[in-house]
Amino acid sequence: MLSVVISLLLMSSAVIISERYLGKKLMTERLLTVNRIIADRSTAALVFDDKIAAKQNLQALDNESSVLLACIYGKEQLLFSSYIKDNVKNNCPNKAPEKGHKVIDNNFEASQKIILDGEEIGTVYILASNKALYQREINFVLIILVIVLVASTISYLLAIKLQTLISQPILELANIVRLISNNENYSTFMPKVTNDEIGVLNKSFKNMMEQIKKRELSRDEAEQELIKKEKDLDITLHSIADAVITTNAQGMITRMNLVAEHLTGWSFVSARNKNIKLVFNIIDSNSKELIKNPIEKVLTSGEVSYIEKNTILVSKNGISYQIADSGSAAPIKDENGTIQGVILVFSDATSQLQTEKALRRSQKMEAIGQLSGGIAHDFNNRLGIIIGYLDILKNYVENDEKPSKWVNTAIKATLRCSDLTQQLLGFSRQNTEKKVVVNVKNEFKDLENMIARSLTPGIKFVISIVEDLWLVETDPGELHDAILNLAINARDAMPDGGQFLIEANNSYLDTEYTHLNPEILTGDYLQIVLSDTGKGMNKETIEHIFEPFYTTKSKASGTGLGMAMVYGFAKRYGGHIKIYSELNVGTTIRIFLPRSKDSIEVSEVNNITVDKLPTGNESILIVDDEFDLLQLAAQYISDLNYTFYTAENAEQALIILKGNLTIDLLFSDIVMPGGINGYELANLALELKPDIKVLLTSGFTSQSMLNNNKSHFAKNLLSKPYRKIELAQRLRKVLDGSKTSTVSGLTTLYTVLIVNDRPNIRALYKIKLINLGFKTILANDGYEALNIYKQYKKNNKTIDVIIIDLSPENGLSNEQVKENILSQGNSLNIIVFLYNNSNTQFTVFNLHATGAKALYEEDIKHVLESTSR
Repeated sequence: MLSVVISLLLMSSAVIISERYLGKKLMTERLLTVNRIIADRSTAALVFDDKIAAKQNLQALDNESSVLLACIYGKEQLLFSSYIKDNVKNNCPNKAPEKGHKVIDNNFEASQKIILDGEEIGTVYILASNKALYQREINFVLIILVIVLVASTISYLLAIKLQTLISQPILELANIVRLISNNENYSTFMPKVTNDEIGVLNKSFKNMMEQIKKRELSRDEAEQELIKKEKDLDITLHSIADAVITTNAQGMITRMNLVAEHLTGWSFVSARNKNIKLVFNIIDSNSKELIKNPIEKVLTSGEVSYIEKNTILVSKNGISYQIADSGSAAPIKDENGTIQGVILVFSDATSQLQTEKALRRSQKMEAIGQLSGGIAHDFNNRLGIIIGYLDILKNYVENDEKPSKWVNTAIKATLRCSDLTQQLLGFSRQNTEKKVVVNVKNEFKDLENMIARSLTPGIKFVISIVEDLWLVETDPGELHDAILNLAINARDAMPDGGQFLIEANNSYLDTEYTHLNPEILTGDYLQIVLSDTGKGMNKETIEHIFEPFYTTKSKASGTGLGMAMVYGFAKRYGGHIKIYSELNVGTTIRIFLPRSKDSIEVSEVNNITVDKLPTGNESILIVDDEFDLLQLAAQYISDLNYTFYTAENAEQALIILKGNLTIDLLFSDIVMPGGINGYELANLALELKPDIKVLLTSGFTSQSMLNNNKSHFAKNLLSKPYRKIELAQRLRKVLDGSKTSTVSGLTTLYTVLIVNDRPNIRALYKIKLINLGFKTILANDGYEALNIYKQYKKNNKTIDVIIIDLSPENGLSNEQVKENILSQGNSLNIIVFLYNNSNTQFTVFNLHATGAKALYEEDIKHVLESTSR
């Protein structure tokens, strides 16, 4: 539209300029013509000097509206005649102007010579106004402007119409393009396609849109697939328990999983595009020197490189981790074998190495305990013989002062040896026959003065015990001995004085702690902390501190059994002991004892003393492979008025038990040659004589027997060497006690039918139940079990408990056997093991308890006790 208006204006300007030029030209030609005509007509008047005729000629100019005046000059160039229109102020010049024409002050002047026969006789001068010419030009311009305005209006209207017909589809297409660009939506509806040029453009654009849409869909699918692969890769990397780092071919980090972030101390955001040497900083654990990074080795050699042994990773925050030597770096190659990067996989072996170290230490202490216990056992047997016969000898020389003094001296020396062996046994034994619920806070009230007196005046003694201290189950006497031992050690470590602090508080040991200390279980513990500011110990001393006879003191100052006794005390009551020490700084010892489930403190400790030995008239079978000890026990029991029989091994004892003799109590050593130990002999005796009482004795029980201490026989165990008074008291206690039960809380369950289709498990059940004092019957499958049960019922014999543990695929199922037996209308307890993946559910008649299917005597005992309620 604007271009049209400009074009019209340019064209109008050209026309106006042309018109003005033509107007001036025509006016000039016309006035010059008029001037020539007047000159021609004035010739006669000049020749004849007729001014009137000249005047008349000039009067003819009245018809020329533009002429203002006209003048005729004679040959001398003097004014001859003139014509001046009204209201014209101009006058003829006094002298004829030069020939020619020109425009002066909007007026036109023209001068023409009058020639007669070639001779100049005068001049004609005309002065005309240009107003008419200017008015014409103005009128013409107005006309042109009107034409331009009309044309512009028409053009505008036509432009609007053309925009509707031509521009609107293009604008619509432009708007659609803008919407697509802003919203990135290539599914936008396109305008209707016509058959003109716009339609062709529209159709072409539509085809282009479809192609872009297809490419966009393909790109989106590819991006989604790439995102999914990236996500899957991230999930996979973060699910790997080992640390994973990848780099490009220049050793710059491209990926890290969470484990790698934790071990290096770098987040992936911070480590990305950084050199692997900066993030994976490794040193040799021995020399502390930098180790060449395995990724560098791979980039140099192109082959897999393994992490060296004794490699320590120093994290960004300064924490050191022992790296497992199973870690490696491998090249990432393309299809042409060109290295594109490296993947590094490594793991933290710190806790594993600590666990292995703790396990080796525990195994070593266990082996030392067995060795020490074995020595103590043999030594106790000899001491038992010595002290026994010294007691007998004392009765023969009591009226002779000098020999009596010798005997008493020998007895005291022997008892001191016995105390030493008891300390050694305290390190190795596992039974806790005097365990009661104890409030440690109350125990420290009794111990505080004793500890203070044992310390030197230069040592400041502080004791701090929290309120609401948890109860524990232990032997108060052993607790006192352990604390006093540690107090004396602290005193000896501070010869020049210092500070000794005892603290007691409640503590929870979590899985992280127990993972590093596998000999202890997670849970609630009472913690006793003893700290001194003494000499401290080096690592080598700490490594051996609990070993029997190991001591840093002089031979005259200690036996080396004190710390071994403390260690044995903590282990015996399910506890744990931890030492931290630094040379010339001090030592802190922590003892953890399990929290008691009972809420009532037991303060009474059985310690019977009598003036007269208790006696009896029952019959006792004595079994011991040590002949001297056997004779000594026989002498003691004879002096106590009991009838006795002796056997040097289990086979002889069984022969006596199978006879018709009345045996009220079996008094047997536990460790005996011949394949049958004291526990097994007791179980066999109960099968032969269900009413028999059992008292066992031992100076040591091997590790294979320690688990059996959980049985009911453990409470009737007399430790060697024993005195006559101890034997007398224990015999009466057992003989006067309730009927021997199979397990605590059970007094009527004796016969158990075991139904199991796996020989090894069946045999294991039998061993465990015999250890608990049960008579066992074995059945290979459900059919045999039903036949055995029917046979027992027919013979009026009783089966008290049936344990059914059958594989689901073999014969009758657990439930079928149970239902068949219960359908016979009998009141008995049936324990059924139901398989459920890796877990097993105990389904007990009138009892339901869930747990792992582990054949631990405590578990079996718990379930069997539950059936009796």
